[in-house]
Amino acid sequence: MSKPNRQAALDQYGKIASYYDYQLVFRGMRAKGIAALGLRPGQTVLEAGCGTGVNFARLRAGVGATGQVYGIDQSPLMLRQARAKIARRGWTNVEVFESPLEEAELPLLADALLFSFTHDLSQIPAAVDSAMAKVRPGGRVVAICTHWNEKTAPKAATTVIKRLSDRYMTTYDGYDEPWHLIVRHLSGVHRARHWFGTMYIVSGERTGDREETAVR
Repeated sequence: MSKPNRQAALDQYGKIASYYDYQLVFRGMRAKGIAALGLRPGQTVLEAGCGTGVNFARLRAGVGATGQVYGIDQSPLMLRQARAKIARRGWTNVEVFESPLEEAELPLLADALLFSFTHDLSQIPAAVDSAMAKVRPGGRVVAICTHWNEKTAPKAATTVIKRLSDRYMTTYDGYDEPWHLIVRHLSGVHRARHWFGTMYIVSGERTGDREETAVR
């Protein structure tokens, strides 16, 4: 496939939603990515493609009880798990929105934005633009990306990453530089290479090149 397929993604995640939290790999990468956000108490953080909310505990720990965590995801079955988790843990400052990213609305601008293993989303220009429009200028943005390029990483490593990624993606378009749409909105971009070059944490500050009057 050359472009992300929304219905195929909904079908994929619907099948694994009930046990998604139990088969996660690379948990350490998620922790490193969230640490790179540099969250502070009282801030608002948005996760694009939040799924079942596997990152919510760490994000909430970063912003504290006075901060706010927002998550956006298009999969109702993944968000069913996220809402159950929020209720079970009594998190009053965590809220999720069921919507394609490019159509979602938030009540206020976020101070930080996280893309965590969301390859399909990061290849949709309207989705990335919409996510960035929800972050204040100067806000911290982090993307945790898998990266498949046999020219820069061992073939065995890229083969493993591809097989692990198959059930979470509908396209390999842009996989040699999955962050290309995200970094065009950022200044001070830093790319940290992990796992023999099969994963990267890309970070930077949101530039002020978009209208901030409408959070959409």
